[in-house]
Order: sequence, then structure tokens, then C-alpha cells
Amino acid sequence: MSLQQTRETLLAYAQANLTHAEAAEFFSDMIVSTIMNTGEQACGRIAVAEQIAILQARASDLKPKSAIIGEGHAAVEIDFVTADTAIIPYSIIYDFEAGKITAIRFYFAGNVPT
Repeated sequence: MSLQQTRETLLAYAQANLTHAEAAEFFSDMIVSTIMNTGEQACGRIAVAEQIAILQARASDLKPKSAIIGEGHAAVEIDFVTADTAIIPYSIIYDFEAGKITAIRFYFAGNVPT
């Protein structure tokens, strides 16, 4: 995917997440999501959407800090704020193909929020 297509897809996906819209439409049928700290993996649109919903439910706030976007790839740095206001920095790496997200990798600095 071109840089522009990757950027547009990532921004549309982020907007869907912010508005709690259906984000699974941005996923390829064979998407794989991995929490790298634990090796926990989800495969397919529904399973990945559920994995992300579970992670987001553990946060009282998610604060995006920066993003790097290239052709078919993107990295986003976010602060995960827990219910007790602890901040856990993490990064998400995205792979894109044909207008869809094909892989998501979560890297938490420290323990994965529970």
C-alpha cells in the first residue's frame, strides 16, 4: 500500500475506535493480533476485535502520543491509563495490505494491564 493509503486507513481506523464504531471492517479476513509480552494471539476479524475490546475495557483512558507511518506499515505510541491512574506506555505496530489491516502487534512497557 502507498504511504497515503496506509495513512488514510490508519486514521479512519483510529476515528472508528474513538467513536466506538465498528472497527473490524478495517481488518483483513486473516488478520492476526499478538500481545508480544505474553504471546497471546487472536486470529480473524471477530477474535481480534474482541481482543482489542478487552484491552480497551481495562483502560480508563488511552492517550496517543506519536505515530510513524510508512508504506504498508505504521507504529503508534500510546499511554495506557489504568483505573488507578497508573500510566503504562505501549506501542502498536500495524501491517496493511489492500486497504486492510493484516497484523497488529502490541508491545507494553511492563506488565500487560489486567
